[in-house]
Amino acid sequence: MEMEVAIASLGGGTTPTARSGLASAMLFGGCLLFLSGCGGPPLVDGKAVKNSGVKSSETAKTARPPLSKTPSRSSPPSLGQSIPPRSGVGPASESSILSFEKTGGKFSENPTARSRPRTAEHTGKSTPRAAALHSREPPPAPLRELSKSESVARMRIGPPDGRPSADSAHPRSIPKVSPKAIPGTRGKAAPPIRSAENRPNAGRKALYPTGRFPNPVHAESLFSRTLRENPAQTQAYLGRSRARLQLGKFRLALGDAERALALSPRLAQTHAQRGAARLAMGRHRGTAMDATRAIALDPGLVLAYVIRSEANLALKNYSRAIADASRAIELNRNPAGPYVTRGEAYLSTHRYGEALKDANRAVRRDQSLARAYALRGMAYLKLNHYNLALKNLNRAIQGDPTLTLAYLERADANLRLKNFADAVKDASRAIQSNTGQARAWLIRSTAYIDLEKYSLGMADATQAL
Repeated sequence: MEMEVAIASLGGGTTPTARSGLASAMLFGGCLLFLSGCGGPPLVDGKAVKNSGVKSSETAKTARPPLSKTPSRSSPPSLGQSIPPRSGVGPASESSILSFEKTGGKFSENPTARSRPRTAEHTGKSTPRAAALHSREPPPAPLRELSKSESVARMRIGPPDGRPSADSAHPRSIPKVSPKAIPGTRGKAAPPIRSAENRPNAGRKALYPTGRFPNPVHAESLFSRTLRENPAQTQAYLGRSRARLQLGKFRLALGDAERALALSPRLAQTHAQRGAARLAMGRHRGTAMDATRAIALDPGLVLAYVIRSEANLALKNYSRAIADASRAIELNRNPAGPYVTRGEAYLSTHRYGEALKDANRAVRRDQSLARAYALRGMAYLKLNHYNLALKNLNRAIQGDPTLTLAYLERADANLRLKNFADAVKDASRAIQSNTGQARAWLIRSTAYIDLEKYSLGMADATQAL
């Protein structure tokens, strides 16, 4: 009844139309009152009025902070920045702020923890605890341009205080990659990769890196295929000639060298290659002539000096052999072959100390060269170090069982060490290979006599004479 009276007093009647209009007006007024009670400004006659005095207790309790100060999920505050409380939770706690800093910008609040006082940005005054917490993250240093030396130092050891700076990465953040993780380097840095256009003859150098093919059969087939496609390639004939020399095909190697010489008669390598083929066939004078022509065309060709020194050694021109081998060593000190040739020339001229030095140099450069061990064994034998001589000669025969000269020298070492049975075996092997016939017959004759086989000893002595 009171409601109807109020409606009648406001609207002037109780008709249905008046009642509906008054109800709408009351609903609108109620909404305005609700909004003003939730933190908005008070309303007077339906209009907002600024609060010029002290707020009421109910308005202060229900007031909310401006929306612009509320942190959003999409843009979390940076480290060291004060964190305002979210609505409905109260002031941020100390544990929530620490968890926010540890988790990199994700809120993890603990409502039961002690509340932490807000910073000076919100309260206008600083507290010791807030200052201590914010002092953990020092302000970033101003950027400045570094010199080249400072940049390199920071890249290697980091900033002086151990913290990552804005212009260089902290060394702990850079993963350390071991050189062993890179295949094919063996603890060294990886070589630069160059394109095939910048590497002429890359395939030939990879196949023929040190003067000998790792797989001469494969090399021969590759060069033969190349020559079938283009028969006018001088380098292909030279390469196949080298491969056939390794395979023991001396006549075919000589034929390839002569074809290369016919294609390029002014090329020093063709003369040198033919000289190498002739040397393998025992044509030492022809080898010396080809090497001389090659040196006239190219005075810096190492192969020409090497084969001419070998030819002079076989022709017993020891001084020329020493001179050519020394010249080859001056041009290239890496190969072990010239040291062996010069050492054998020294040995033939009774310069045993110098022969031993060259043998040691050759062994250091190539520990798989049987001829170097044979030279060192012969030098020790001449210097009366029979046990060392026998050790090196055994190593030479183990590396190359076809090295018949090593059998002859080992027979002599066994005879001097009174290993007569072994001396007979080695001397017999040397006789079968037609190596040092007179000396081999004499060594075996002496061994037979020491074994009290006088008839065999007298027969071998007759052969030696």
